Amino acid sequence: MAETRKIVIEIKNKGNGIDEKIKEMSPLKEQENKVTSDGLILAKSVLLNQAINTAKRTVINAVTSSVDRYMTLTEDYMAQTSYQNAITTINKMTSLVGSVYAGAKIGSVGGAVGSAVGAGIALVGFGANEIISYQSRMSGYYRQINASNISRAYYSKRYGLIDNGRGTEN
Repeated sequence: MAETRKIVIEIKNKGNGIDEKIKEMSPLKEQENKVTSDGLILAKSVLLNQAINTAKRTVINAVTSSVDRYMTLTEDYMAQTSYQNAITTINKMTSLVGSVYAGAKIGSVGGAVGSAVGAGIALVGFGANEIISYQSRMSGYYRQINASNISRAYYSKRYGLIDNGRGTEN
């Protein structure tokens, strides 16, 4: 049969070594608790920020929808165009200010010079983004014009309105 063995550990003297280890570990536990509480504070602030942004977007969308519906029903297209231009300008300005603020905040690690550099980089990035957006819109506009011209030329020739420039327009 198998032998059964029993191991008995007996501590006769609690030396200072164990107590010192416990004391050394206790600041680590306090530091872990501090890190955990900092993480909770950060998570709460992120969730609060997202809730505020969601509420803000909801209110803005509701107001914009109401104004658009009112202007469409009253057929005040000039005011609607002016309103859309104002909203576009406001959105671009808030985007610019937000970009510059974020760049300055990120650059603030390097002090005042870092803030200025971060804001400058954000400003240049915003400008480049606006230029690319404008070029993209204009490219789409020119594609539409070209497609319209090609379509008009095709149908004009197909229906006999133009016969290879011989002046046979109906």
